[in-house]
Amino acid sequence: MPGCNQRFFTEVHHLAMVMDGGTDDPANLLVICSTHHKLLHEGRLWAEPSPVGLVFWHADGTRYGTRITPESLDVKGKAFTALRGMGLRERDVRHCLRAATRALERAGVAEPTLEDLVTEALRQSRLGKAAPPPRPRGHVKGAGPVGDEGRRAAA
Repeated sequence: MPGCNQRFFTEVHHLAMVMDGGTDDPANLLVICSTHHKLLHEGRLWAEPSPVGLVFWHADGTRYGTRITPESLDVKGKAFTALRGMGLRERDVRHCLRAATRALERAGVAEPTLEDLVTEALRQSRLGKAAPPPRPRGHVKGAGPVGDEGRRAAA
């Protein structure tokens, strides 16, 4: 984490959550202090792989290290929690919130309310604009075909 000097009390974070198909492969893991780890899971901080390494973002979509207002961070954190509570996966929530923030900025809404942000994030989700491309699933050695077609073929 850029600028973090905490070398004790570190934890391992999955960049792609296991429940979302992520693995324990070292390329999917990040050693991070417990404070920043908590912020990642609350949606107040995001980490994404890029061609030059990991890039960290504040919940309001600004790059980590730039100034943000506490009010904006609070609204984005509450929106993240609300969308997770509605059953959206963590990575989908991040994508929806980023797309919603951009859409609201284009519409001239500089400081969106919680309602503005959640409503736009849900709209973006339904339009399919915010969903990331599906990740290919690796074949597990010895696993048979899956689904109805696979069950018929195996019978």
